[in-house]
Amino acid sequence: MYYQKRPSDQLGFQRKVLGSLSFYNLKEKKINFGSPFPVDLDELDFQRNVSENKSLYNLTEKKCNDSSRRKLIEQISVFNKLQKVKNEEIFGTFNNYSLVIVIQVNARIHYLLYLIKSLGQAQDIDKTLLVFSHDFFDENINRVVNSVKFCKFIQIFYPHSIQAYPNVFPGHDLKGCPRNSTKDEAVQMGCINAFNTDSSGDYRNPQLCQTKHHWWWKANRVFNLASLQSYKGLVLFLEEDNYVLKDFIHVLKLMEDITKHSCRHCKLLAMASNWDPVAVYGITMKTSQVAITGGFSNYGIAFNRSTWREIVKCKYSFCFYEDYNWDFSFRNVFLKCIKAPHFLVLR
Repeated sequence: MYYQKRPSDQLGFQRKVLGSLSFYNLKEKKINFGSPFPVDLDELDFQRNVSENKSLYNLTEKKCNDSSRRKLIEQISVFNKLQKVKNEEIFGTFNNYSLVIVIQVNARIHYLLYLIKSLGQAQDIDKTLLVFSHDFFDENINRVVNSVKFCKFIQIFYPHSIQAYPNVFPGHDLKGCPRNSTKDEAVQMGCINAFNTDSSGDYRNPQLCQTKHHWWWKANRVFNLASLQSYKGLVLFLEEDNYVLKDFIHVLKLMEDITKHSCRHCKLLAMASNWDPVAVYGITMKTSQVAITGGFSNYGIAFNRSTWREIVKCKYSFCFYEDYNWDFSFRNVFLKCIKAPHFLVLR
């Protein structure tokens, strides 16, 4: 089993996966999934610049006036209160899920399509619950998510998004300082956070901060969903630009079994790592292996409610850590607050 996040500096890569090669290239769409997407890419009426890293702030400015933003905030509130689990008419109302998979979704719809397709071909996916957590409300994204018929799923929406609050905190406060302003320039402008830079001398960037805020809100929300109150199993955290192979659930369960007899003190599982055996030892691994380590990457981390309770007690180590990356902040929790943690990492 192999799981990998798309590198930001390339669109294609090759890796060994249980003795076979897997090629991933989103730009050229060279992934053979065997059957068509649940939604035709060409039929989607979606702004290409959303998935090409253009400014979300500019998009929200164009698409939303004050009235539509109020409606958006109300709609998000209704969605979150309903906690509607979809596909119960297909899979029943039982809540004894084998795994809960949480996907953080921004606006890269084409990447999300590939992830959904890969999930749909995974073994035992019908016994899981997918939780799609959004910070951008879009009907085309909702259409893609609602095309899922292979398991039950629920959608939740980050209520403090830049889309909903573009001109006030936590969005781009009009009284705030531009991120790259010098302190002298900021003082001269009289912006409200002129004396509050980070250690690099930069001012707050809402777009960068939103991912971290969303991650923390999402995790809290998931462990407090009504349909998961009795769930004590693993929660796996993915992102929209990830994809999985068919046996990822089986491999994750094997890793969980290992923790029960060989790594009882392991707090977290990670389904991939940044460790490169070719770079370290000059060898190519023919199979994936697991290792008990003192660190982890942000690729497919999984933990249970018991670990989450420990994490919540260390919220200040996450929220006040000076880094907009949720994964660096998350590592800081284990580094500074949770004592002597160990992690089981697939590599």
